[in-house]
Amino acid sequence: MIVFYSILFCSSFGLGSGVFYYVMALLDLFKKTKAEEKLKRPSKGVLTSAPAEKTAPSVRPAAKRTGRTAAKKKEEGKEADSAAKEKSSETASRVILSPHITEKTTDSSEKGIYAFKVSVRANKNEIRQAIKELYGFEPEKIAVSNMPAKKRFVRRKVGFKSGYKKAVVHLKEGDKIELA
Repeated sequence: MIVFYSILFCSSFGLGSGVFYYVMALLDLFKKTKAEEKLKRPSKGVLTSAPAEKTAPSVRPAAKRTGRTAAKKKEEGKEADSAAKEKSSETASRVILSPHITEKTTDSSEKGIYAFKVSVRANKNEIRQAIKELYGFEPEKIAVSNMPAKKRFVRRKVGFKSGYKKAVVHLKEGDKIELA
């Protein structure tokens, strides 16, 4: 069957018999590697080696010390904390894409209500954590809405303005977020 398709391929593009033999040689190499893999793999019912004897699990003696001092432990803890903060800020920046700045949102920001474009897969809990990490404020209330895609016409052609997810975040009185 493969020979038929390779002949059809070569004849449809007007290629000579030399190309046909080249294609057949490549297919032959492919077949050989598959056959070698089958020979190397053991069949399902055959054991390759004798089962290992069960031994008691090794236990570290209690008298052995690791040699870590309290200062080293603190340094390792700080490194782990900074790595965790970087990871959390990455997830926060994936959740909150950008502030949604319009005339209406700038007026409502005086009342402590802010709007953000967020990831389509984000939920209220993730948005709450991201606001806490990025801006340092605990939101009182979060309202989430999906903004639909809108049809736009440019030079007689139809296009779409992509939709997004919008989160409206209510903060406590006195909390203010500085948006650029």
